[in-house]
Amino acid sequence: NGIPISYKLFSGNETDPLTYLPAIKQVKRQFGLERVVVVADKAMNSKKNVGANHANKDGWLFSQKHRGRRGSPKDIQDFILKEDGWLYNKTMDFAWKSMIRVRALEDGLEVKEKVLVTWNEKYALREKKRRDGALDYASKLTNAELFRQTAKRGGKRYLELFYEDPITKELRPFSPVIKINEDQLAFDEQFDGINVLVTSELDMSEEEIMAAYSELYRIEECFRITK
Repeated sequence: NGIPISYKLFSGNETDPLTYLPAIKQVKRQFGLERVVVVADKAMNSKKNVGANHANKDGWLFSQKHRGRRGSPKDIQDFILKEDGWLYNKTMDFAWKSMIRVRALEDGLEVKEKVLVTWNEKYALREKKRRDGALDYASKLTNAELFRQTAKRGGKRYLELFYEDPITKELRPFSPVIKINEDQLAFDEQFDGINVLVTSELDMSEEEIMAAYSELYRIEECFRITK
């Protein structure tokens, strides 16, 4: 019914991932639970938290980072970009596929995870619209003076800075040549509409995984009511 069953207060300077393990420990002790399967967003999806879950024989169902060239598992990115294996709904605006992977954790530990990749057409269109806005902003920042004046990062991810003029070879430390990074743009476009979930529960069906994760909105609702 959206009513919190437990809560714990933490210092204001403790980030969410650091509160995860103490909170799970408290809930298990308070309600006498032997095993829990935690559903959470990607902020909790760290090697430390997953490793502790595995050691405590608990399960997890987390959102997984898949964009970007840093911090995103290469095996998952490769799986996303493979054209085969996709299953579509009748209207062809939603698709999914899954695989089992071996995930490397800390201290040489490895665990098996089920990976569910979904594609949503509405989500893809929304991401394209956002990126177009970022590109429009980035195009204005090709002016070196404007680039220095702004602290916003949104459009800067699509810019390349050259401190040596590509034609004259002149060094320009205070007025670099700034261009749109077409490689980064093409890389990001490949993942439009994609969402990735990972779980320790290898026997869960794709439908069960999606249904369980979709319940997360109730937590956000609960936060608003509690506040």
